[in-house]
Amino acid sequence: MLSLYSLVDNPIFERHYSFDLNCPLHFHTQVELVYILSGEIEVEIHGTKELLHENNLAIIFPNTIHNYQTLNQSEVLILIFTPTLVHNFFDTFQSYFPVFPFIFSDNISDDIFYVMNCIKQWDNFYPHPESVDLNLIRIYLSMVLYHIFNRISLDKLKVNDMDNQIHKFITFLLNHFCEQITLDHIAKEFGYSRYYVSRIFTKKIGCSFNVYLTSLRIEFAQNLLQNSDLNIDEVWIKSGFSSQSSFYRCFKEFSDLSPNQYRKNLYVRK
Repeated sequence: MLSLYSLVDNPIFERHYSFDLNCPLHFHTQVELVYILSGEIEVEIHGTKELLHENNLAIIFPNTIHNYQTLNQSEVLILIFTPTLVHNFFDTFQSYFPVFPFIFSDNISDDIFYVMNCIKQWDNFYPHPESVDLNLIRIYLSMVLYHIFNRISLDKLKVNDMDNQIHKFITFLLNHFCEQITLDHIAKEFGYSRYYVSRIFTKKIGCSFNVYLTSLRIEFAQNLLQNSDLNIDEVWIKSGFSSQSSFYRCFKEFSDLSPNQYRKNLYVRK
């Protein structure tokens, strides 16, 4: 499971396989390539949503708000890397953004198929991810980016005040969502009225502050259920919920499963 909290350390390169990926709106300073191996997944990038299917691809530029939602079943390969790793494209990532950041299977080149298939099989040759030669990674990424930029249109990057503000709000929440935080805390931290902060969340993210905060906590709880032996009480406390009842209610609402059912399904899959 890809957790958005694993991106804080800003590694040079990461590769993730994810099944049935769900991840709330977030952003980071790396580039992200998302390649659909099977199933389908809804990807939202800077307000544009697209339902992607097998062999579709999405590219997410640095500091671009995005999220993932699996509606039924999905298997995806995600490559995350710093722009400096592919220096030939560094200026593009700093100064432009894609008009439509999705490429469908009928427009995917043979070279992209080849590279993604090679990367998918790295586990057979490189038991430790850090043992993969960075020069090889750079070559593969450069091949993919060359074909991507020949298939998408780019516009000059323009950042407005509201974009800067929502980035600040999200960064603050990613660092404090496990605490007992409210809309008033955000407003006080940045010197705005609670009405203004609420309006920015609704306009730029498409949901209320409380819904977004809950989605962060649920995603974190799912990560703990999958990757730790903590019991349910420890999970909801660490995830920032004020009571067990609110945790169970929100978890069911966001996941369509109880926490116990969610963990049981994970064991069955393994």
